[in-house]
Amino acid sequence: MGTYKVNIALNDQKQAVVSARDQQIISDTIPQFGGTGEGFTPPELLLGALGACQLITAKLYAKKFDVDLQNLSIELEGTSEKQDGAADFIPEIKFHFTVESNSPEEKVREFFEFVEKNCLIGATLANQVKLTPAEITIHKPVSK
Repeated sequence: MGTYKVNIALNDQKQAVVSARDQQIISDTIPQFGGTGEGFTPPELLLGALGACQLITAKLYAKKFDVDLQNLSIELEGTSEKQDGAADFIPEIKFHFTVESNSPEEKVREFFEFVEKNCLIGATLANQVKLTPAEITIHKPVSK
């Protein structure tokens, strides 16, 4: 169990700078929606977090399950849909693992069923995480 925390602030280009520990990434939107296209879009970050979690989970458990993983990659895809009177959402995320392995195919397939069930981000999305309403702190701008 653990607690995870990130901080996000807008930079001068109106991009979201996502910070955690001593790491940073830029989140932006595509130019047709007013962004620069220089950073990952929020949906891309969501898919990336899920895919990274699955790959890391596979890496962490491969030896325990005696599964040989030579090379491993994943491609994820989600399509947003409109809801009447509500925000767009992604109802389904599809993923495709590409695995290079000397292990028997059935053993690899069973292992990836375990990975899908034990990835923290996947489990969070599958269990429909509760979003707690925001606390808002408002400050007056400092005059220069």
